[in-house]
Amino acid sequence: MLARCRLRIAIEPAFKGLSFRRREGGSMVGLDVEYAEAFARHPGEAPADIVWSALPPSAAFEGIAYSRA
Repeated sequence: MLARCRLRIAIEPAFKGLSFRRREGGSMVGLDVEYAEAFARHPGEAPADIVWSALPPSAAFEGIAYSRA
């Protein structure tokens, strides 16, 4: 990863409230995106096994919007 300077992370954009696009074709925003950005800022750290598990789909997430504020 360090030699190529590229980190690829898959994010499910259908989980409203965790990660989504504000408009079609727009950039991803949300909690998963912030985790990925923070993770990418620290290359070269000691290896670790990490699993980011998605929350199960729930009607409770409908209508929830994300804000950096």
